[in-house]
Amino acid sequence: MFEVELSYPGVTNGEWWLGDNLLQNNDLNQMSVQGRVHRLVLKMVTTDESGDVAFVVGKEKSVACLLVEEKPKVMYFTNLPGAPVFFPKELKNQDAIEGDDVTLQCEVSKPGVRVEWRKGGIVLQPGKKYEMKQERCIQELCIHSLEPEDSGYYTCDAGEQLTTASLAVQGSLPDVPSMSVLIVYSLSAKMFC
Repeated sequence: MFEVELSYPGVTNGEWWLGDNLLQNNDLNQMSVQGRVHRLVLKMVTTDESGDVAFVVGKEKSVACLLVEEKPKVMYFTNLPGAPVFFPKELKNQDAIEGDDVTLQCEVSKPGVRVEWRKGGIVLQPGKKYEMKQERCIQELCIHSLEPEDSGYYTCDAGEQLTTASLAVQGSLPDVPSMSVLIVYSLSAKMFC
């Protein structure tokens, strides 16, 4: 939890940043205000998200460092009946461009495990936008025709274990028609004898 106390209450234009990313208030980035105190609770962070957390109001900024340590690896014997499912390879944070497709991929410890994909807290359903694939232990979520609204945190839930990663969709650059520019210089010279 990050907390900052301002010199006066009623400030509504404060922004929380993680590195270069402006955070939005959602299930994984919970922001609240009580009087002069602004709070940020980050849930399900990964080691990739270690870095500076800043609270910004206008030109004023308060910065703290977030250090996320890797969770200890636990060895399970997957061939034992009743052995719990875990993620040998977790989801990774990704950046993508508007209009592209992206695939989020992870690996579960047993083949045939049924998983549930979510964005924030919302369960995703297969369709034109989302395609779920499973091949043995590999789980994939394909997101088609990306839009900036597709940015957020995606979770693969295998029951007792889950893995989460962020997707940042950057707006595409507008097509600029190519132009030819001809620059003509006019020089004059006067000669005196």
